[in-house]
Amino acid sequence: MSLNRFAALYFATRRLRVNDFPLTGIAIIGAFGIAVLYTALGFRPNCGFVFYPSTFTWDKEYTDCATGMSTLIFYTVVAIATWTNTLNIATAFKLTVDKVGGMSQSDTHRRRKKLVLMFTQSVIQDCLHVIDLVNSIFIFKLNDALWFQFIFLSISFLLIHALDGFVMLYFHPEVHPKCLHGKGRKTSSKIVTIATPTFHGDRKVTTVMY
Repeated sequence: MSLNRFAALYFATRRLRVNDFPLTGIAIIGAFGIAVLYTALGFRPNCGFVFYPSTFTWDKEYTDCATGMSTLIFYTVVAIATWTNTLNIATAFKLTVDKVGGMSQSDTHRRRKKLVLMFTQSVIQDCLHVIDLVNSIFIFKLNDALWFQFIFLSISFLLIHALDGFVMLYFHPEVHPKCLHGKGRKTSSKIVTIATPTFHGDRKVTTVMY
């Protein structure tokens, strides 16, 4: 999403069309390829993760291969989050500085408000998983107590994914369940009367528009 918005704003006048250069498809294929590559690397001997029932979480094996994989995953997520947030900041700067011609002030304000919300959503979602990795790699080592490690390993993992879903739900009211919509919502209507001239006089037609 960050790459799409960035390319649409900075390369709008160039030959960068969706059909000729499908950024969304390339980004999805690239993410899928990275996931498959990292999964394949985890199949090497002594390079996996072990489940600990005491904390209900997975932890790396204490081998050089597993430690290297854990470090690689952490810095990959940090690099991707940094890259996407850099694109988001560049997009926000472009939207703030540039003026859109041919649009009214109200349309411009509404468009800018929507884009700011999308920018905020992207930044929050990019940072959530980095926070989870920091908790599971560094923070949990600050205390050897079982309850402390349980909070910053298991609960952190579940909470981050739940918050990711809540962020998506908050910024997209069109997918809200009906119970969240205000009850007794009033629907405005207009009554329009149209007079049509005929041989027998004017014929009036009343139309109710919602």
